[in-house]
Amino acid sequence: MTGCLAFDFHGRVGVGRVLHRPDHPEVLASLLTAACGRPGEQSWLVPDYQEPVVTTLLRNGLRETGRYTMLIKTVAVPVVSREYSMAEA
Repeated sequence: MTGCLAFDFHGRVGVGRVLHRPDHPEVLASLLTAACGRPGEQSWLVPDYQEPVVTTLLRNGLRETGRYTMLIKTVAVPVVSREYSMAEA
């Protein structure tokens, strides 16, 4: 598999997600061109490391409306005994 496109609908807005193999850029272009041709309002949340996705969406007429930062808390703890360990999330 070289790419996957998914849409979830929240009311009238389609929320799009795409995954693709970086060594097949033509797949990304095909998926996003097909997605942008769908009728209705669309919303995409794209991680900053997926710059080709952002570029292709902008080229297909979408516009950036905001930027978000995700903060992640590490929940790893050293293991004293290999039998059991406790961690809180």
